[in-house]
Amino acid sequence: MARARKAEEVKKPSEDQTMDHLFSLIPVYGDKNAQCNALKKEVSDLNNRIKLDMIQLNYLNDGGHVVDGWKCSLTISDVSTMNEDQLIEVAKKNNINIVRTKECIDFDALESLIYEGKIPQDVLLEIEACKEVTWRETLRVTKVKTEGE
Repeated sequence: MARARKAEEVKKPSEDQTMDHLFSLIPVYGDKNAQCNALKKEVSDLNNRIKLDMIQLNYLNDGGHVVDGWKCSLTISDVSTMNEDQLIEVAKKNNINIVRTKECIDFDALESLIYEGKIPQDVLLEIEACKEVTWRETLRVTKVKTEGE
């Protein structure tokens, strides 16, 4: 029967071991990511070619076709969105009361008031509490160009 290990039983790797591990992962990741990007481009090109061929052959909305164990179907549907600016003009011109105004903060004015010291400290603390901090982690690994490339 397996038992849970206690935290003190787990050996923490040394900084050198961690760096060695990290440095071994970076080139593997870079190579795999480059392969993935090349495949994404190839798949996108194939996708566009298949769509074009199916449209030219009029194979639309027909339930699909099976080839070597792969089913392929193409459905074309209308997607519409409203041009909100144009709709607002139509509503105003025809006195249709559907246009609302939304309150928003003038951040330039807020910055000026803070800079000029016109906002009391207790209010500044309240304003500070309105901040929402989020973290975004972005990993970028690119191939280093050598002098010959």
